[in-house]
Amino acid sequence: MPKTTKPILYEDQKIVVEKVLELIKQEKKRILVYAETGAGKTTIATELISYAVKAGMPCLFIVPDEPLIDQTIKTATKFGLKCGVIKSGRKEDRSQKLQIAGIDTLINRKFPLAEIVFADEAHVSYSPTWRKVLEYYWQMGSVVIGLTATPYRTNPKEGLGEIYDCLVQAPQMADLIEMGRLCPFKYFGFPKLDLSRVRKTKGDYDKEDLAVVVDTDLACEQIVGEWEQKASHLKTIAYTVSLNHSDRLQAAFQAKGYNAVCVDGRLENDARSPIYAGFASGGKFDPQILISVDVLEKGFDEPSVACIIQARPTMSRIKYRQQIGRGSRKYPGKEYCIVLDYAGNAYRFGFVTSRQQVSLDKDKASAPGTAPIKACSRESGGCGALLHLSVMVCPHCSYQFPVRNKKVNYNYSMVALAPRVASGNTELEDWIAFYREVAQRSFKKELPPGNAIALFHQKFSATPAPDITKGAIFGENPSDNQKNLYRAYLQRQALRSSKDLEWVGQYMKLEFG
Repeated sequence: MPKTTKPILYEDQKIVVEKVLELIKQEKKRILVYAETGAGKTTIATELISYAVKAGMPCLFIVPDEPLIDQTIKTATKFGLKCGVIKSGRKEDRSQKLQIAGIDTLINRKFPLAEIVFADEAHVSYSPTWRKVLEYYWQMGSVVIGLTATPYRTNPKEGLGEIYDCLVQAPQMADLIEMGRLCPFKYFGFPKLDLSRVRKTKGDYDKEDLAVVVDTDLACEQIVGEWEQKASHLKTIAYTVSLNHSDRLQAAFQAKGYNAVCVDGRLENDARSPIYAGFASGGKFDPQILISVDVLEKGFDEPSVACIIQARPTMSRIKYRQQIGRGSRKYPGKEYCIVLDYAGNAYRFGFVTSRQQVSLDKDKASAPGTAPIKACSRESGGCGALLHLSVMVCPHCSYQFPVRNKKVNYNYSMVALAPRVASGNTELEDWIAFYREVAQRSFKKELPPGNAIALFHQKFSATPAPDITKGAIFGENPSDNQKNLYRAYLQRQALRSSKDLEWVGQYMKLEFG
């Protein structure tokens, strides 16, 4: 094996590894690691495997798709690990302490000995095939570590807590952008589609019904026209409803002289490799646009992708976040990734940079809803950008949204502290508990920080004093990283509402003293 330089883990990755190791010491057998795109879930897993292999413990790494096998082998090689592969068409070597297996092959072969089992894309652990494999290893006393960037279920009656009993979280996408490890996004939308007559089957929109709405010449021409204006110089992935839809969109791009290639089930894996290589190199005669039906959502990692076209409406938060995650990687000269959301998915799930509420409980949060998003009106001279409801001036084209009078007008600006003091400890505890709840919710949901003060004033007819506001979000001993995250949040809010740095400083003082 050629010499390789072992990757150096980031501090947050080391923390995840330490937490998992501590749970294993506590004899926990069902551990779920939530690490979004860019957080390095395979790197985290391989570091854990390194510890296990050095201790003489056999490990099994299971993946749902063949491209993920090669990706995992590549990462293991960087760590200096030798591995066997259990996959149809590949020669097995079960003498190695690390075995990497495709689930479809593994289920039909003798299960290898493994003290620690890694289940990649663990949100699919509910399927009968996965459950059969995992139950076998639990009965054998093995530790099972699930890995996922999207810990959601389409069925809100299901929760991953029925499979895993411990959750370890890595930084979310918003944190990784703030840390400079992922690139930010710019969203642009189209007029909302009428999906009222589209049926729902198996937790998502019916493909045949969707095709009637989106698989049209007019729709494809609109997408290509918008792409020409916003992203004609960028490498792009487009996600479609069906093979016919892919072909129609490809024809629309080609009619304008652009090199677009369909990557879907009609292509064998061997035929895809040269397409991916050409797409990565970006030569004059190489494809600039890849059009996909259910292929390029996971296991495909090309950092130079700088535009994502969502031409397929979905009710799956997993599918939505996986698709946009393909454009999140940093790359030289890439300032941001453009998302052209023809499907209206952002209205259902919000921006991928919104903080996610993740738990092992039944997953009501993964269902689509109505996100606090609006479009910069093209009809009024705007650019079509999708923005948070609180934004009054579009940062892309400077369009000013009209101010509407509201029946209730909360004052989100700073106000003088009220002199009223709580009469007793019980009352003060109630005030602190309420303020902490609303302040944390405002922070997590990217709402203005003054929202907490307004709601507190509305409930108690008083303004919270420093002994109530200090440490409401991060506690008594905040880390430097937490302070930086909160300052970045305040800076975003300041830009949205035309506040200055003094305003940022006032809210920093309220939280940290």
